[in-house]
Amino acid sequence: MILKIIFLPMQFFVFCVSYCRSCFFLSNRLDAFALFFMKQSFPWIKGVFAYRLFEKKKFKEVLLLYRQGDLKKSSGLFLLSIALSRRATGKVNDRTISLLVAAADRGAKVLKNYYLFKLIATLRETRRMTDSELRTFDSEMASAGLLYKNFYYRACLELASEFLQQNKVDEAKKWYQIGRLSPCVSASYLALTHYFDPMTANHEVDRLASSELSLIDIVKKSEGSICVVGNSPSVIGANVGKWIDAQRVVIRFNNYSLGPNFVDDIGSKTDVWVRMLPTPLIDRTLQAGVSLVVFTGPNSIYRSIPKWPEVLEISSQVQATDFFDEKLFFELQAMIGSPPSSGLMACYTIYRVLGYFPKNSMIGLSIDGNVEEEGVYHYSDPMAFAAPRHNWKKEAKVYKQLISGVL
Repeated sequence: MILKIIFLPMQFFVFCVSYCRSCFFLSNRLDAFALFFMKQSFPWIKGVFAYRLFEKKKFKEVLLLYRQGDLKKSSGLFLLSIALSRRATGKVNDRTISLLVAAADRGAKVLKNYYLFKLIATLRETRRMTDSELRTFDSEMASAGLLYKNFYYRACLELASEFLQQNKVDEAKKWYQIGRLSPCVSASYLALTHYFDPMTANHEVDRLASSELSLIDIVKKSEGSICVVGNSPSVIGANVGKWIDAQRVVIRFNNYSLGPNFVDDIGSKTDVWVRMLPTPLIDRTLQAGVSLVVFTGPNSIYRSIPKWPEVLEISSQVQATDFFDEKLFFELQAMIGSPPSSGLMACYTIYRVLGYFPKNSMIGLSIDGNVEEEGVYHYSDPMAFAAPRHNWKKEAKVYKQLISGVL
């Protein structure tokens, strides 16, 4: 304790200089020095420093502090930084949830709304809430303060969405009425606006919320004549384009390219386009002939979609839109301990619907697990990169089990 007090001015100085490093064009090495210095710092300084590292997307450094720290004496902000860094690197599991619970318990009361929002949102990404958890959050939110109102309203809408998914309409309506006090936030929760404000909701939301054609429907109709075409550089030289185009259903992902240089290898037909929600990372347009667009994520229509007008615009241009089946998503996520990639999720859906995975029906998927080491991630987009949220080595094992039929 005496040493901590003696070195407090130096710790504070190192933290401030490190925080403003980009403004003074200082070296990245300063972060490493600050990281060493903060290990034995006061909990509140350590917490603020860890959260700053999280904001800068330095998740590995935060997790290093986690492995070398004493959690019993840690601040709520430090625990929150650890949990959010684990979430960002794909560790969406009960350990992450327990860290968020501890953060909410120890965190400063003025930040309670922020802690509760992060806890509820992460839990909904992991699994469905239990009745006990819903009662707890119902009580916690009722006693929450009004500081950081934006996060309070978002937490209310997340809670309302969970209640609505579990057909507890009265409770959902109660929290939606509070959350809608922030119109700019509530408008992005399409399922809530569709259910409780049908007169003001965009007419496309109705079609999005009750799709006439789902991914599961299309897989059933394929009767096994289906091909999942990924974007791995391994497609170059495959020379199976004609075979792919002869299948009843062809599934492609995100920024796939069908230029003349690739047709012989991967064909030109596309029936299902699986893609992320609107983001600058996806710059291709909807291909003619696509009958279904599947947006990634387990329950996206029940969560906030910031660029929802773009989602509705895409929906209006295609026969049907869908989201990954929530039950199957959580099932697969629990199996590999991380959010599944869209390629694995599509293949797992086929396996579960048909009861087997058709022979030779996947191409361009990284089933060897060496995604991070390969360097080149996409056959036509040099700027594409492997998302750190996915556990590629575990996914490789699942791919092989799908192919062999022993999952």
